[in-house]
Amino acid sequence: MEKLKPIPYDENLTEFALERTPWDNDRLTTDLKLEDYSWMVYELASFFPTKKYGDLDIHFKYFGLGTSKLYIRQKWDNKVCCHNIIFDTAIFKKYITIFMEKHVAHWKSRYAFFGGEIVVNFYNEVLENYIEYEVGPIRAFKKKERRHRRWRNRQKARNLEIEIDP
Repeated sequence: MEKLKPIPYDENLTEFALERTPWDNDRLTTDLKLEDYSWMVYELASFFPTKKYGDLDIHFKYFGLGTSKLYIRQKWDNKVCCHNIIFDTAIFKKYITIFMEKHVAHWKSRYAFFGGEIVVNFYNEVLENYIEYEVGPIRAFKKKERRHRRWRNRQKARNLEIEIDP
């Protein structure tokens, strides 16, 4: 598989195959997680059923560093691959701020918040300004992620001054 490109956004969501959403509706949904224990991990996730690239399971992640990551699991023509993209955290801060401000402002509304446009714009800006981009089979990235998770756990243990088994 090749590198993904930005997806044009319009109000009718013409680039998306919304009939393939698991929710069987006409929306792009979002999921926001904010974990701030001894090590902060913020994640904004969405699912893009696109006409051009197939189904994209998207996860923007911030780890408290100068760079952030975008993980994309792409399923297209019975093939699955993973895109691992590193980008400047300034982009994450920009879009998470926009997302949260609009979300909080929407609390007074009687309708559900729609963050689809924000997430598509976030995705597009990352793809236009990434630092590093890897594409490969999903198993290669799972192994790499396990190594990263072990390293992060060791860092947490050092910060908490406890010992853990390798």
